[in-house]
Amino acid sequence: MSTLRVLSVGINSYEDRGLMPLGLAAKDASCLVDTLLDRWPANWQREAVLLTSSHEGEEVVSVPGVTTDLATRNHLLTHLGVSSQRAGPEDLLVFFLAGHAKYETVEGKLIWYACLDDADPREPDTMVPLGRMLEELRKCR
Repeated sequence: MSTLRVLSVGINSYEDRGLMPLGLAAKDASCLVDTLLDRWPANWQREAVLLTSSHEGEEVVSVPGVTTDLATRNHLLTHLGVSSQRAGPEDLLVFFLAGHAKYETVEGKLIWYACLDDADPREPDTMVPLGRMLEELRKCR
Protein backbone atom coordinates (compact mmCIF):
# COMPACT_ATOMS: atom_id res chain seq x y z
CA MET A 1 0.00 0.00 0.00
CA SER A 2 1.24 3.48 -0.84
CA THR A 3 2.01 5.99 1.88
CA LEU A 4 1.85 9.77 1.86
CA ARG A 5 4.74 11.00 4.00
CA VAL A 6 4.75 14.68 4.93
CA LEU A 7 7.51 16.59 6.71
CA SER A 8 6.36 20.17 7.15
CA VAL A 9 8.44 22.83 8.90
CA GLY A 10 7.29 26.31 9.88
CA ILE A 11 9.28 28.68 12.07
CA ASN A 12 7.59 31.85 13.28
CA SER A 13 10.29 32.99 15.69
CA TYR A 14 13.86 32.08 16.50
CA GLU A 15 16.07 31.70 19.55
CA ASP A 16 18.35 34.31 17.91
CA ARG A 17 16.26 37.46 18.19
CA GLY A 18 18.31 38.98 15.35
CA LEU A 19 16.22 36.92 12.92
CA MET A 20 12.95 38.71 12.20
CA PRO A 21 9.82 36.84 13.28
CA LEU A 22 7.63 35.39 10.54
CA GLY A 23 3.98 35.64 11.47
CA LEU A 24 2.46 32.80 9.46
CA ALA A 25 5.21 30.23 8.77
CA ALA A 26 4.00 27.71 11.37
CA LYS A 27 0.38 28.16 10.30
CA ASP A 28 1.36 27.59 6.65
CA ALA A 29 3.18 24.39 7.61
CA SER A 30 0.28 23.08 9.69
CA CYS A 31 -2.34 24.01 7.06
CA LEU A 32 -0.36 22.11 4.42
CA VAL A 33 -0.28 18.98 6.60
CA ASP A 34 -3.95 19.27 7.52
CA THR A 35 -5.04 19.81 3.91
CA LEU A 36 -2.96 16.95 2.48
CA LEU A 37 -4.04 14.47 5.15
CA ASP A 38 -7.67 15.48 4.81
CA ARG A 39 -7.91 15.40 1.03
CA TRP A 40 -5.55 12.58 0.07
CA PRO A 41 -7.20 9.41 -1.33
CA ALA A 42 -8.46 7.08 1.40
CA ASN A 43 -6.60 4.06 0.00
CA TRP A 44 -3.23 5.61 0.96
CA GLN A 45 -1.65 5.36 4.39
CA ARG A 46 -0.60 8.67 5.92
CA GLU A 47 2.41 9.65 8.01
CA ALA A 48 3.17 13.25 8.93
CA VAL A 49 5.59 15.25 11.06
CA LEU A 50 5.19 18.94 11.85
CA LEU A 51 8.19 20.90 13.11
CA THR A 52 7.54 24.37 14.53
CA SER A 53 9.08 26.90 16.88
CA SER A 54 7.73 27.31 20.40
CA HIS A 55 8.66 30.44 22.30
CA GLU A 56 7.03 32.19 25.23
CA GLY A 57 3.87 34.00 24.20
CA GLU A 58 3.73 32.18 20.85
CA GLU A 59 0.68 30.17 19.87
CA VAL A 60 1.42 26.44 19.81
CA VAL A 61 0.58 25.08 16.37
CA SER A 62 -0.41 21.44 15.97
CA VAL A 63 -2.52 19.11 13.86
CA PRO A 64 -4.49 16.31 15.58
CA GLY A 65 -2.90 12.91 15.05
CA VAL A 66 0.35 14.35 13.68
CA THR A 67 3.77 14.00 15.31
CA THR A 68 4.90 17.47 16.39
CA ASP A 69 8.43 18.47 17.36
CA LEU A 70 10.60 21.56 17.69
CA ALA A 71 12.08 22.90 14.47
CA THR A 72 15.72 22.46 15.44
CA ARG A 73 18.63 21.49 13.21
CA ASN A 74 18.90 18.02 14.75
CA HIS A 75 15.16 17.33 14.61
CA LEU A 76 14.97 18.35 10.95
CA LEU A 77 17.91 16.17 9.95
CA THR A 78 16.59 13.22 11.99
CA HIS A 79 13.02 13.39 10.66
CA LEU A 80 14.20 14.02 7.09
CA GLY A 81 16.55 11.04 7.28
CA VAL A 82 13.88 8.74 8.72
CA SER A 83 11.26 9.88 6.18
CA SER A 84 13.67 9.36 3.28
CA GLN A 85 14.68 5.90 4.50
CA ARG A 86 11.07 4.78 5.02
CA ALA A 87 9.81 6.04 1.66
CA GLY A 88 9.27 3.22 -0.78
CA PRO A 89 8.89 3.31 -4.57
CA GLU A 90 5.08 3.65 -4.35
CA ASP A 91 5.17 6.38 -1.69
CA LEU A 92 5.11 10.16 -1.98
CA LEU A 93 7.29 12.28 0.31
CA VAL A 94 6.30 15.93 0.61
CA PHE A 95 8.84 18.25 2.26
CA PHE A 96 7.85 21.84 3.06
CA LEU A 97 9.95 24.51 4.80
CA ALA A 98 8.77 28.00 5.74
CA GLY A 99 11.44 30.04 7.47
CA HIS A 100 14.52 32.15 6.95
CA ALA A 101 17.45 31.17 4.75
CA LYS A 102 20.94 32.59 4.45
CA TYR A 103 23.68 32.25 1.91
CA GLU A 104 27.41 32.68 1.76
CA THR A 105 30.03 32.43 -0.95
CA VAL A 106 32.78 29.87 -0.38
CA GLU A 107 35.56 29.65 -2.96
CA GLY A 108 33.31 31.34 -5.51
CA LYS A 109 30.45 28.93 -4.87
CA LEU A 110 27.10 30.07 -3.47
CA ILE A 111 25.90 27.96 -0.52
CA TRP A 112 22.35 28.32 0.84
CA TYR A 113 21.40 27.41 4.41
CA ALA A 114 18.05 26.93 6.13
CA CYS A 115 17.80 28.70 9.46
CA LEU A 116 16.05 26.50 11.99
CA ASP A 117 14.84 27.64 15.40
CA ASP A 118 18.26 27.12 17.01
CA ALA A 119 20.30 28.71 14.19
CA ASP A 120 22.93 31.36 14.73
CA PRO A 121 23.08 33.17 11.37
CA ARG A 122 26.74 34.04 12.02
CA GLU A 123 27.69 30.35 12.37
CA PRO A 124 27.06 28.16 9.27
CA ASP A 125 27.52 24.97 11.35
CA THR A 126 24.31 25.80 13.25
CA MET A 127 22.23 25.91 10.05
CA VAL A 128 21.36 23.21 7.52
CA PRO A 129 22.85 23.48 4.02
CA LEU A 130 20.18 23.05 1.38
CA GLY A 131 22.52 20.61 -0.37
CA ARG A 132 22.42 18.39 2.73
CA MET A 133 18.62 18.34 2.64
CA LEU A 134 18.68 17.41 -1.05
CA GLU A 135 21.12 14.56 -0.29
CA GLU A 136 18.68 13.17 2.28
CA LEU A 137 15.75 13.47 -0.14
CA ARG A 138 17.71 11.64 -2.85
CA LYS A 139 17.92 8.62 -0.55
CA CYS A 140 14.25 7.91 -1.25
CA ARG A 141 13.90 4.60 -3.07
